Amino acid sequence: MESLLDTPIADSYWVIPNKLLAGEYAGQPTEVGAIGRLKRFLDFGITAFIDLTETTERLHPYDHLLSELQNYAGKVIYYTRMPIRDQDVPSIEIMKETMSLIDRLIIDGNTVYVHCWGGIGRTGTVIGCFMKEQWGITGEESLELIEILRKNTPDAHWPSPATEAQRNMVLQWV
Repeated sequence: MESLLDTPIADSYWVIPNKLLAGEYAGQPTEVGAIGRLKRFLDFGITAFIDLTETTERLHPYDHLLSELQNYAGKVIYYTRMPIRDQDVPSIEIMKETMSLIDRLIIDGNTVYVHCWGGIGRTGTVIGCFMKEQWGITGEESLELIEILRKNTPDAHWPSPATEAQRNMVLQWV
């Protein structure tokens, strides 16, 4: 049995064990590195990736590799991009769409990985709103819980969500 500390990569954390994982970018600069890293996600049962980055960011895409890795995983791997500008917040409509997508994927039996570039700002915003909406906790409790869940990650010293606007979105999410 894996513990809450067991994750595919160091800069990730379980929000719901074996159902919802959050963290930094899933890809790598080289295709070989990306395949190795993606296999680690698949070994942890991840079957759905929600990418919060924009296509204009200087990141190496990995979504094309997921179809190649479906045989390795033995199941269909789902990928979608729900872009949010770095250091910014999404519209209420986009956040609702993202919440609905996460919920639907989990209900359908997927284990979901939500990520942005560093796994701090945009990811923390989405996860904070998700926890508040799904669990009926306050925004303050969501932010405290994110801090607790991230405490063993290499970037735990950075607040998540990263900006005041992002934290305010979590605090005010209904």
